[in-house]
Amino acid sequence: MAKTSAPSGFDWRIWLGLALSAAWLALGVAYISFSVGWSNVPSLDAAKTGVHIDSI
Repeated sequence: MAKTSAPSGFDWRIWLGLALSAAWLALGVAYISFSVGWSNVPSLDAAKTGVHIDSI
């Protein structure tokens, strides 16, 4: 049986996934910041919070 070695670095698909995930989270944070405001999030009722989270 041939022994396979582990790759030495990250695959480009891992970097792409990390970059896209970071961009998606940044857009979500920006949406909440400009749409609702972080100071207003705790005072929202469950229905309004769900609507905003669902729209992300």
